[in-house]
This record gives sequence, C-alpha cells and structure tokens, in this order.
Amino acid sequence: MKDSLTQGRYDYFVLQSSTAGGYALNQFLNTHPDIHMPTREIVDQLFDTGQEVSLCAESGDPLLVPPWSREYKLGFLLHSRVQINEGIPARVAALCKPDAQLFQLVRDPVKVIVASHKRYLQINMFNEVAKQLKMPGYQLTVPERTPEEVYEWLKPRLFYYQQALRFAADFKEYRIVDATDIWPEQIDATMRRLYGQIGVNDEFSSAYFHKDFHGFLQRMLEFSRVELNLYGHHVPVRMEVADNVPFVGDTFSVEIARINRDITLLGGETREVQLALVANSVQWNVLPEKLKAYLGGSDDLQHFLETELVPQWDQLYQHVKTHIEERWVRRLPEKLLNKMRADLSDDYRQIFKVRPDLESLWNWEMSASERQAAYG
Repeated sequence: MKDSLTQGRYDYFVLQSSTAGGYALNQFLNTHPDIHMPTREIVDQLFDTGQEVSLCAESGDPLLVPPWSREYKLGFLLHSRVQINEGIPARVAALCKPDAQLFQLVRDPVKVIVASHKRYLQINMFNEVAKQLKMPGYQLTVPERTPEEVYEWLKPRLFYYQQALRFAADFKEYRIVDATDIWPEQIDATMRRLYGQIGVNDEFSSAYFHKDFHGFLQRMLEFSRVELNLYGHHVPVRMEVADNVPFVGDTFSVEIARINRDITLLGGETREVQLALVANSVQWNVLPEKLKAYLGGSDDLQHFLETELVPQWDQLYQHVKTHIEERWVRRLPEKLLNKMRADLSDDYRQIFKVRPDLESLWNWEMSASERQAAYG
C-alpha cells in the first residue's frame, strides 16, 4: 500500500497506549514551531472511516497540514483503540517517509487499569451532572466496569511489544517513551530529547509543558460555566486554573478575577490552586469601554467569584468527588495482578530489553532465571 501513495510525508509516528498521556504529548510536540501534528481526534476519525489519505493532502477540505513552503517536521499519533485493528500498520506506513521514526508511548499496565476504571466512573458521573444542570457535553456513555472487566477490555492494547512489532518493520528507528517521562518533573528533559531525535531545535521550550492536565479538576471546572448579567450585557464566564489561562483552547481566555483555593484532589492530595474567572473573549471585548473600565476598578467580579461561584461549584465538586471515591478501586486485587503478570510477562521482557529502567519503575522485577532467559 505504501507504493500506492506518492505523498507520504510524515517524519514520525507515535503509537499510543491507553491513558498514557497521548493527548498531552501530542500537544507538547506540536508546540514546537518547526513541528506540525494534526489533532489526535481527527486522525482517529479519519482512520476509523478509511479516509486517512487526507492527512497527506496538500489542499482540499479539511486542510490538515500547514503550507508546504515551510519545512515542517510532520508526525501524527493514533489512539490505542484504533491501532489494534487489522491492516492499520500498513495504512500508517503508507503515510510516512521511508526513513520515518516510530515512538511508542507506554505506561505501567497496573496504573492503566486503575486510571481507566476511575475514568469510567468519572464519565458517568459527569454525564449525570451535565443532565441535571441541563448542560451540553459529556455525551459519551461507557459502562462502569470493574477492574477485572477493564483489564479484559484493554488487554489487547497492553501487549506493548506485540503492537510495536506490527509497526516497527516499516520504520527506521523504534523508541519507547514512558508516561512518567512526560510528567512535570521530567518533561523539559524529555522534550529536549524528543525534539533532538525528530531533528528540530532541541533548545526550544514552552510554558505549555507545565500546563495542568489534571483530568478530574479540569473536567469539574467545566461545571462552573454561568452567564453573567453585566448591567444588561450577558457574558458567559467560567473558572480555569489560572496558570492555564494562556492555553485555554476555546474563547474563554480573558481573566477578570482570581482566587487562591486549597483543593483536595481524588486520592486525598490537597493542592493550593489559583482559580481564575475567565470570560468569553469575543463577548467581553465588545462591552462598552466605560463598563470594562468600571468593572476593572470595582470589586464586583471578585465578590461574585468569592461569594457565589466558588462556593456553589465547590459543593458540586465535593459531591462528585465523594461519589467517585466511594466506588474507585485504587488497589487492584491480588488475583487480578497475578493474572496480568501471567498474561503479560513474556511481552514485557521484550520491552525491558529496550527500556531496562521500566522493569523496576513498574515493579515488574523478574527472577534471576527469568532475567537470564530474557537477556541471555
């Protein structure tokens, strides 16, 4: 199939694993001015519908690549749900250059199961809250699977080495990126390394690398959306983590008030978070200048944030948090852990040859005889 496409232009491909930070990595790579990556959801949709050839189109609708006059390094990331389908490796290779690189994003499978189990609880709870508040969004319906059911559903995607073998033959180089490599304390060094491997300036850095991607808090902030009546002018507002305001992807980007709060996250960690009240930039910018000047010099917005919006939102936050924590299985049963080890150990021995540090990081230490059999 690769010969049938003359416009295969992609320099690298990221093979994603479930709940391993693929969305964040896609954003981090795309931050570099000399890199372009299409939105992951668009890539998934195109592969699902057999239309991924448009990822290479120089023109047309939709236009998914920047002007070719600039020498971008191009890459794309594919969700683990899509990549396991038959025929996907050849279809991916058809979009790539002969010397393209393969990066595989992996994560400790125990953490994958725990995180996925929690995520399904969250999605269902968010759906319920959205309906109660008559808000759009969160339309995805997923079953509240037990950890055992989550594992059986995700198991085909957890054979990381088997998945890599399906793709690696068509790529010049194969490298593993672990989810911990893109955590805040590692991200700067990781991105320097990845940029260098891709062939762009590895001195580039961005404040976006430290954007707060905490899923539960970010999703809960969606439920702070209200409409303010500012002396007859109606302006949508919501709360956002203050440090994230420069990176808000929709039109809510004008900060109009701020407050410090101690917020207890899922699992019990308490963190001081600066919350900003942000307005719809389009509707804020068309307000009369005298009104904006008045609001900027008064404490009306600050008072609303502190005495009305935060207390109302916090009550909802605590309700949802309690509901999830009552059902969230944080420590996998021993029987399930043993089954995972029996199922996955042979595959992970091969992974540890490429990234030996992951063996201890994932608490997957092999016996001396196992290590001898794996490494020879």
